[in-house]
Formats: sequence, C-alpha cells, structure tokens
Amino acid sequence: MGPSPTGLLLLSTWLPDELHDAFSGWCDDHHRELLTVPGFMRARRLAFVEGSAAGDDAQFLTMYETADLAVLSSDPYVEHGRNSGGLPEFLRGKLRMARLDCELESATPVDWWSGTAFSEILMITRPEGAPFPGSGAAATDALPITVRSYRASQGPRVRLAESLGDAPAHDAITASEHWSRWRCVFEESAPAGAF
Repeated sequence: MGPSPTGLLLLSTWLPDELHDAFSGWCDDHHRELLTVPGFMRARRLAFVEGSAAGDDAQFLTMYETADLAVLSSDPYVEHGRNSGGLPEFLRGKLRMARLDCELESATPVDWWSGTAFSEILMITRPEGAPFPGSGAAATDALPITVRSYRASQGPRVRLAESLGDAPAHDAITASEHWSRWRCVFEESAPAGAF
C-alpha cells in the first residue's frame, strides 16, 4: 500500500452518443500519458448509470488522483500540457467539459488507498460552503464502501462513495443533495515507485 493521494482532477464530459467509442479509445491513451507525469497516481474513467435528476449528468466522469493538489500546477504538468496535442480533430467542437481541481478533506476509512479497482462510484455534490451531514464510520466489513469528501478549489464540495459491489449507498443521502451513480470503464495506476 502506498501513500494516499490527496488531490483530485475531476472532469465531466458531455458528447454525442455516436462519439462514445472513439472518445473512449482516445482517452485510454491520454490517461496513460498523464500517468507518466510525476504525482499522478491513478486514472479512472466512468460511464454514467443513473442520477437523482434527469438530464443533467455528463456521460463520462474522469478522475485523476494525484499525490496532492500542487501536482496540478507543477512544472511537469504544465510542460505536459504544452507538449500535448490536445483534443483530436474528431472531438473538437463536439464535446463539452467541466473541470474541478479538488483537495481531500476527509476519508473513511482513513487508510482507503490500495490502488485496487472499485466497480461503482456514487458522486454526491453540494454547493460551496455547504457541509456534509453526519460523522463516524461509513465503511464496514458488511458493506464495503469507501467514502471521501473533497473541496474543489472552484467552490463546491464533492463526496465520492465507492463500492466493490452493488451496495445501496445512496439510500442514506438527503433529498437536498444531487447524486449520480457511475460504472468504471477504465482504471490504471502509475507504475509502483513513480510517486
């Protein structure tokens, strides 16, 4: 088990259905490129399954876990951006993307980082300044869930509840929060010793 990442680059992507396969193929290579940047620890791309409000969720959610938030302004990351070819021609002008740079506020269990895959992710968001209710452990042996709360530098808070199975994690969420469920379609970690 390595050090737990405390930074998160969270990208939401909307694009036409007919581009999903080509987008996914390009993303796989792009994720692997970013995992060569010092401080990038894991890349995951998730496909939307369901949400609490119809029509407002992106089709794909991409998460880059980083050693800390400073990685997203580091010289190697900036240099990678300068040398990257950017979006391929077939995607230019055809997708919409939203970015959040996030810093870990809390995690349950505290030693959650294992580098192992989770089959589902539940993302819950709250507006800037709104705390998440409750305290105490959210992961038990009977219900294998890891919960992390992030504060985005742009304002909102994000909670990620990850499950190894089909655990009903959203049953405890209050109606004032927006939740969405995602299925992992890509996951790779940086080589051991790279961070």
